[in-house]
Order: sequence, then C-alpha cells, then structure tokens
Amino acid sequence: MSIDFPSERLLVPISTALKNKFGENVFVINMSEREYEYDSMPGHVLSVQFRGLPSPPLDILVRMCLEIRQWLSLDEANIVAVHCFPGLSRTIVLICSYLAWSGQCEHPVDALSDTCTRLGIDDSDSPILPSQKRYLNYFFNLLTASVPPPVPDRKST
Repeated sequence: MSIDFPSERLLVPISTALKNKFGENVFVINMSEREYEYDSMPGHVLSVQFRGLPSPPLDILVRMCLEIRQWLSLDEANIVAVHCFPGLSRTIVLICSYLAWSGQCEHPVDALSDTCTRLGIDDSDSPILPSQKRYLNYFFNLLTASVPPPVPDRKST
C-alpha cells in the first residue's frame, strides 16, 4: 500500500490509522530522504537513502524486494506501506518492481496501469517520469537475465 509522507501534521493520524487497522503487522518503507519519529509508527520502518535519484539503484531495489518478500512471508496479516516525498513516483517504481519480482505480473511496466488505478491516479496522468519507465525495463532485464553480464578484464599492463 502507499501512504502519504508522515509529516509532523500527518504522523499521528497515519500511525494511528495503520495501528488500528493492522496492529504491529506493518513494514513501512521510507523512500523520502527525510527522517521523522519512526518510534511513532507501528511495526517496522526501513529508511532507504538514494539522494536525488528518481529511482533507487538496482541493488537497493532488489534488496527492498527481498525485504518485502521476507516480511510478507512471516505472517499472512503482514502488510507493507511505502511512501516517498513529494508525490508518488518512487513509490510506484517500487510497487511495480515488486509486483514483477513476486510474479504477480510479467513485467513491471505491465503493473503501472493497475498500480496507478489502485492509487486513484489517471494512467494518462501518471507521475512516472520517462526515465523511471525505462528503469522499470532495466529491472525487468535484471529479473530475466539468465547469464550475468561479462565482467571486464582488469589485467594490469
């Protein structure tokens, strides 16, 4: 699920709503590059830093997918709540990537329309940048690579 950034004004209402609905079965992923009172949130909070980039580097994206899968596999009641700041573009990139990672869709770009619809966003007005859409293709290429790319020979001359 996507949540608003828990700013000072929204922290208590968001944390209260999450706790009332899900108890401690919440894993919050903060991709905003901003800190807040994590102790106020129920469950666990993961702060992911990738300064200024519209999408997390592939290694971080893979680690987040692994973290999400691990959390969701611990208990059927567990949920993941993702947020960035401002807007939803980083959140959408992670959600679409995870849907492909977990096999719920074939390609992360295929998940884009459904994700936007579920977030109440008109697909034609998607906040995803063209570079983020390309990035979803890079993530797909990583998922479907059967052979790792060759490592350049680093012989000293």
